[in-house]
Amino acid sequence: MASSLNLRQYQESILAKLDSALQANASSHKSFLGMRVGGLDVLVDMSQVSEVLPVPTIFPVPNAQAWFLGTANVRGNLYAITNLAGFLDVLDIKRTSGVNAVSAKKSDARILLISKSIAPHTAVLIERLIGLRSLEHFKKIDTSSLEGEKSAEDHQSLCFSGDEFEDEYGNAWRILDCQALVNLNAFMQAGHG
Repeated sequence: MASSLNLRQYQESILAKLDSALQANASSHKSFLGMRVGGLDVLVDMSQVSEVLPVPTIFPVPNAQAWFLGTANVRGNLYAITNLAGFLDVLDIKRTSGVNAVSAKKSDARILLISKSIAPHTAVLIERLIGLRSLEHFKKIDTSSLEGEKSAEDHQSLCFSGDEFEDEYGNAWRILDCQALVNLNAFMQAGHG
């Protein structure tokens, strides 16, 4: 019982730190939120995030795409919740067999509320929250030699910036652009047909 209380306190502490970082993001250097999305390490600019929350009760919507989980009540406001890993699978951004949609029931899963200035009442489900990151601690990966291998149909550029970074442990990170994500017609067309 004590370990579950400590885990709860730890999670609440992380969420409190994220909340204060969101409010302090007007500082001179950008802060990024690190997260895991369908096996990818992803960074998102804190200015594009309004809040990160534990997964609330999600109510399914009939005749929706498999990656669209439904709606959730967040403090009296209805949010459209998209399973980001499932959506990226549809775009073929990642090709990892056996890894597809993240379960909303998984204890590490969170919903990320996208900034109201980008898309009001829009949220995405992420696999796991990693924490705050600064690009000062990352090394930019030179991807110019790979450009010739990428086709014009390469969907990776649709919602990620072209830059890739490596952390001190050799893990590759990509930057998700929430504005580009919500501008995709496929993202806005959650219904079948």
